[in-house]
Amino acid sequence: MSGCLIVRSGGEALALAVADVEEVLELGPPLPAPATARGVRGVVPVRGRLVPLAHLGALLRRRAAPDEAGTVGVAVRAAGRRLVLEVDEAVDLVPRPPEALPAGWGTAWATQGIRHGGRLVPVVDLDAVAARLLAGGEDG
Repeated sequence: MSGCLIVRSGGEALALAVADVEEVLELGPPLPAPATARGVRGVVPVRGRLVPLAHLGALLRRRAAPDEAGTVGVAVRAAGRRLVLEVDEAVDLVPRPPEALPAGWGTAWATQGIRHGGRLVPVVDLDAVAARLLAGGEDG
C-alpha cells in the first residue's frame, strides 16, 4: 500500500511513508544506552530485540527529547535498520502517494508532502534521519 501515516510530534504534524512503517506500538520506559545524537532516549524491546528509540520531533529539530517520555512509538525501517520513533500520537492513515514540496518548503529531512486536513504535511525522509543518527546527530 502506498500512502502515509500522519503522526504528531512536538505539536507538529508529520508524515511517515507506509512502506517504511512496521507497526505502531505502546512504549514502556526505555532502557539506557550510550547515544550521541540529540533526541535519542535509549533502547526499547520490540519483538525480542532491543531497538534504538528516538523522539521524532527532537531528532528533526536537533534538540534534546522532552523530559517526559511518551507512550506511542512507530517502529520503522530506515537505511536498512530498525528504529522506533517516539511520537505524541498516530493521527491518520492517508492512502495516496505524496507529492513534491513546493519550492522553499524542503528541508534536509523532507522533500515530499501529503495533503491532510487541508494542509500539506511534510513526509519525513527516514534514510536522512537514520544517517543523522549514525553520524552522531550533529552533521546530518
